[in-house]
Amino acid sequence: MIRLGALVLIAQVALGCGPKLVLDDSYNTSPPRTVAILPFSSPDQDAHTLEQVAFMRRRFHHHFATSLPFIDLHIDNVDSALRAAGIRSAEDLEGRAPAELARLLGVDAVILGRVSTIKDIAPLLAYYRSLGAEIEMRTGSRRLFSIEHTQRSAGGPLIESQQLIYAIMDQLRNSTSLAFIDLCEKWCQQVVDKIGPPTTPIKINVSVPRVHTVSVLPSRSGPLQPGDRIVLEVSADPGLSVAVDLGLGTRLSLAEDSNGTYRGTYIVQLGDRVDLERVTAEARNRYDVAGRGTSAAGLKIVARPPGSPGPLKLR
Repeated sequence: MIRLGALVLIAQVALGCGPKLVLDDSYNTSPPRTVAILPFSSPDQDAHTLEQVAFMRRRFHHHFATSLPFIDLHIDNVDSALRAAGIRSAEDLEGRAPAELARLLGVDAVILGRVSTIKDIAPLLAYYRSLGAEIEMRTGSRRLFSIEHTQRSAGGPLIESQQLIYAIMDQLRNSTSLAFIDLCEKWCQQVVDKIGPPTTPIKINVSVPRVHTVSVLPSRSGPLQPGDRIVLEVSADPGLSVAVDLGLGTRLSLAEDSNGTYRGTYIVQLGDRVDLERVTAEARNRYDVAGRGTSAAGLKIVARPPGSPGPLKLR
């Protein structure tokens, strides 16, 4: 208990340490316009840690994209392009030059992340957690910034009788994944706030994708029943991610089968019930900018489940 108390005391003293930022002048004088955040690496390769590292990357992307003025390539598009080039993990990035990766992804700069520590020490009456990583932005051979930060959280021990129950309740709350999420959110916010926007304004010039037509082609006229097919066809700018909303709670993704023509098929399921005046299609580009269009015709599905049997009568 004495050792644990000393550990927590040291951790509490260290909680106030902020991110350490090294900034190159070019970050402010000639900032990149488009940026991609690469998979974060970690010295620990067990499945649980890799899951935490992937979550950390996504939350950093969220804070980065919503707080800083760069045009960021969405993580799903980054990973898809990397997989197409045979890069499936952070380990596969080793030996690849940042300039090569930037060209591969079609961006001006890439962001690399290295997670150095994920600690979780949580005995009954006290806890100590830390999350540390280094982030850097690279364009060609130049490092525009590097920032290192360790976010810590500590509490207890509380062993006085009147505090014991409250201490146990607090500890149970802090023994869940919610504690890691909270620590990760604080780390991301601290790092992004410390980086800050470049002093030179970034010229944003990303056009909104155009959706030209949305066609709904049911297999027959009138209200549709289970087993009926609906063909969706959207004409839009080429190279987009297109999905339609059929009013069923989920969107149907369409595949591009020719230059700017996207098609998909939905088979009506038992229990579907839809009455739409228009069907909406959404088209997103690689920077997650969306354009929308609607169909000229509506859609009606009445695929009710069979009625329940009436009451049984005994003879």
